[in-house]
Amino acid sequence: MSRRRDRFPRAGSLHRGYRRRQVDDVLARVEASDQGAFPPVRAAEIRRAGFDLVRRGYDTAAVDLALDQLEEAAMGRETVHPGRHGRTDPSAEAASGAAADRLRDDLTAPCRARLPRTRRLRRGYHIEAVDDVLDRVATALDGGPGLALDDVRFARFRSQRRGYDQAAADDFLDRVIDLILMLPTAGAPGAARQAAAPEVDGPAHKQPAPGSH
Repeated sequence: MSRRRDRFPRAGSLHRGYRRRQVDDVLARVEASDQGAFPPVRAAEIRRAGFDLVRRGYDTAAVDLALDQLEEAAMGRETVHPGRHGRTDPSAEAASGAAADRLRDDLTAPCRARLPRTRRLRRGYHIEAVDDVLDRVATALDGGPGLALDDVRFARFRSQRRGYDQAAADDFLDRVIDLILMLPTAGAPGAARQAAAPEVDGPAHKQPAPGSH
């Protein structure tokens, strides 16, 4: 039986890295998707991929860089396609409008109470840092300055005790990213993807697997 070939450099002896088999399994799914396997792997799935941290695992920076590139490619496939004669598909406009409405509703909660908190002895995302990003999302949805896709995708938050639940915050930010990808400008070559209020009628995580750190 031949020895499995490493796809990435290993972490140093004093550091932990991502469990190799878990990383290889994710990459195998993405590769199969690229070759036509159904259902396709979505950008959100790549973004949320989590791996155990173990000794002599894959170097985390190398894996994260590769997954960022795969996520970018998946995002390019998921952008909204224009309708006939170059006009935006009305159903896509309606979907983006409904998604924006739901986000607005969820952002009406007061600061420090927008998302579930962790339990007493557990750490979560720093509340004020997350609220700062959510304030920018709310401003963009109300017609203010746009919010660049990468500002959400690569948002990083320090931790605090009794902070916002990480999974809840990541899920919410994934919804923001999905909305940005719905907008027609997201598919324009060379266009900066930004969250803004869609013009329709009416009103960004590699995280280790849970428990790995």
